[in-house]
Amino acid sequence: MSDHIAGASPLGSRVARRAGPDWLVVGDAAGFLDPFTGEGLHRALVSARLAAEAIDAHLAGAGDLVAYDRAMRARFQAKDAVSLLVQTFLGRQRLFEHAARRIASKPPIRATMGLVMGDLVPASRALDPRFLAGLLVP
Repeated sequence: MSDHIAGASPLGSRVARRAGPDWLVVGDAAGFLDPFTGEGLHRALVSARLAAEAIDAHLAGAGDLVAYDRAMRARFQAKDAVSLLVQTFLGRQRLFEHAARRIASKPPIRATMGLVMGDLVPASRALDPRFLAGLLVP
């Protein structure tokens, strides 16, 4: 038995570029992967679809592979911000405990956060100032 929960953080990672003139990466290699939230599978599927679209356009002479990097950035910018925010909370015990108590005591906040982290609603909902105030303000 343990007296406290121990873990490692931060767990996430990011890449600087997802594509170049003659290459691109998909799946876990294509972006932020946060094992805490389990977002890898969703991002892998979306990255594969966006990569296929960029490759088709490139082969047809209608685009370059760097368009894939732009599409991924546009698609996941808000989710990356939320994931980085979660990582920040995980790295600061008192802040995490405060947020965890607030999430536990407010079912609508908990539901929204679960939907955002599960990629079931736009991540921008968790960045809305009203949501953040509901999460952090007593």
